Amino acid sequence: MSALKPGDIVHLNSGGPAMTLETLGTGKRVIARCTWFDGPNKNSENFVVTSLKAYKPVQKPIVDLVKKRASF
Repeated sequence: MSALKPGDIVHLNSGGPAMTLETLGTGKRVIARCTWFDGPNKNSENFVVTSLKAYKPVQKPIVDLVKKRASF
């Protein structure tokens, strides 16, 4: 069984936008209902839960942020 639960922020294993996992079905092939925004447009779709993983935003190293601020 997946460690994901409704309310988690996820994305496809192959990448893509951050999505909110709304509901999880039950059964042999667990389906997750996810919602995300593309600008002002709200999108929802069903995905096989094994195609999803927890979303972890990419953070730039603090050194890059300091360099960017110093260039102003």
